[in-house]
Formats: sequence, structure tokens, C-alpha cells
Amino acid sequence: MYGARYRAFAIPPGILPWPYTKRIDILYQNLGNWSSYYYSVPNYTLIALVVGFLAYDSNRRSMNIELKTEGNDPFIVKFPSIYSKKCGDVTMKCVRFDTNGSLEFSSVTVESSCVVREQGHFSVVVPCKSTKDKARKWRIIGIAAGVVGLMLVHVIGIVGYKWITREKNEENGERI
Repeated sequence: MYGARYRAFAIPPGILPWPYTKRIDILYQNLGNWSSYYYSVPNYTLIALVVGFLAYDSNRRSMNIELKTEGNDPFIVKFPSIYSKKCGDVTMKCVRFDTNGSLEFSSVTVESSCVVREQGHFSVVVPCKSTKDKARKWRIIGIAAGVVGLMLVHVIGIVGYKWITREKNEENGERI
């Protein structure tokens, strides 16, 4: 039985804010299509949107507080839309993005859910090269081919110019 459910999060009963305060504000974020813009995981591909929840002291809104659970009741993050077709049949992992930039991985549980012990931002990833790497590779190849092509056109232009001026000089020399 859970104390509160909101969108993708199930918060267990009996949570305690640390440091203690009587009232807390819980900020829910769903980054939607901006997920891959703000968060990336090296050598992994995001297959779910990044969602997050953070708790703040209601009296001092700028103060971020921790939520401690009594016993072993964890927070549950449920991802309704997982795009598992991106990389075939691979093992999905939950990832937690910490505010200091570190990543924390855990296993995906039943029904596309992650069991978490702390607040933060969460998503589901699979070990797969992203299409951005492929696009970048082809962009580099295209730029290199373009530079080589321009150099070739430049060389052909110089050789052609010299050949034409030599032909004109030969014609002028025969007339005298």
C-alpha cells in the first residue's frame, strides 16, 4: 500500500523529510521530448522519457530536502511509454541522474517500473549506440569528401588556367 501516487511516482507511507519540516513541496518533472537534450548516458540509449521528483521545504522554497523512508518501502517509478524497439532484444536498466552529474544504475522490475530509494531524475536505458553517432560519422565523411573535392577542383582550375595561357603564348609567339 502506498502513501501517494502521482503520475509516474508512487511514494510510500511514512516518509520523513530530512532536515525535518512540517510541510514539503514535491516538484514533478516530465522532460518529454527534451529528455535526450538535457540527459545522456555514454554507451547507452534512452528508451523512456526522463521524469523526476524533488522535495523542497515549503517554508524555505530554495532548500532542497531529502526524503527518508521508514523501513524498506521504496519509491516506485513507473514508465508508461518505453520505446524498446530501438535496439532489439537487450536488457533494460533504470538510471538515476544525480545532481552532481553521476549516474546510478539498477534493474527494471515488473511492468516497466524502477525501484528507487532517493529522489532525482530517472529514465530507462539500453546498451546501444545511438543514431547520433552514426549521423556524426557520416557528417565527418561528408565534410572530408567535400574538402577533397574542393581541392581537386582548385588544382584542375590552376592546371587548366596554365594550359590555356601557355597555348595563347605559343600562338602569340608564332605570329611574330
